[in-house]
Amino acid sequence: MGQRSTSETVILIFQAFLKDPTWKQADLARFVGITTHALRKRLDELVVAGIPLDRSEESRSEVYWSVPRRWFPGGAYFDSSELESLVEQLAHLPPSEERERLMQAASRCLREREHMLERIRQVIVPPRGEAPQHRALLARSAMDGTAVRCKYHSRHRGDLSDRHISVQRVEGGPRAKCLAVCHRSGRLQWFRLDALVRVELDPNEPYRKADPSDVDAVLQGSVGGFFEEGEPVEATFRLVGDGARWAVENLPAGMTAERTDFGFRVTARTAAVHHVARHVVSLGRVAEPETPVLAREVARIAKEALEAAERHLAASS
Repeated sequence: MGQRSTSETVILIFQAFLKDPTWKQADLARFVGITTHALRKRLDELVVAGIPLDRSEESRSEVYWSVPRRWFPGGAYFDSSELESLVEQLAHLPPSEERERLMQAASRCLREREHMLERIRQVIVPPRGEAPQHRALLARSAMDGTAVRCKYHSRHRGDLSDRHISVQRVEGGPRAKCLAVCHRSGRLQWFRLDALVRVELDPNEPYRKADPSDVDAVLQGSVGGFFEEGEPVEATFRLVGDGARWAVENLPAGMTAERTDFGFRVTARTAAVHHVARHVVSLGRVAEPETPVLAREVARIAKEALEAAERHLAASS
């Protein structure tokens, strides 16, 4: 066999283990192009250097070398088809500097990358608007257990205030938000990402981990990003007529629909019945409340809206 430099030999050894995590010593020597004695020397050096190589011997003539499955030095290994799929999935995300950086990095590893990336940009139209700010940082808060210091613009009170929060979940979508323990109130609350400003991790503030059952209760009892404390009740309404299918396809999170003889039945189990009722009112005659608690709230909201409209008409006439 010919002579190879140490660096060339090590590169070929790495390539071999990326192709297959287990090799018979004689086969690996042939793949690398060196003698088994020279191969053994290089492998022993790699073990001393910290590479997780495991040697097993079934007999004096059958020696095997292996690395842990899914092992890749300094990163992760993707084949070309996986990289193409990764770039395509990234293209569906809202535009951001991070998305662009990852798409460029992944496409650099592909043949004819410029052509492929250009084609993907022509075919896939990403969601409008940019990716919500602070999303990655808030997810890091939850994963690492680090509190967040921020200013939050409360739409309810109309003020901008300093606070600490401990993020438990991050939810994407057009109205991205995070579920976090507010250190000021001590309760789990939803925070709109577009209302958070000057966000930073604060390791000096103790992180407050919520009980998983409390997190699940908020997630299951929220409707359209709204949650109210109290005993959840079942609120159902019908969707009928020409606009029923459109209404089903645009239901807020927390509502589920089932097909029926008359159209669709929509169900929400939540204490935030007021928010379900507001949605029903917004649908007009397409939506018909079924449960009494929802019907009463729909009637109250509709009455208030009608009275306000009548006052406006009277004032303008």
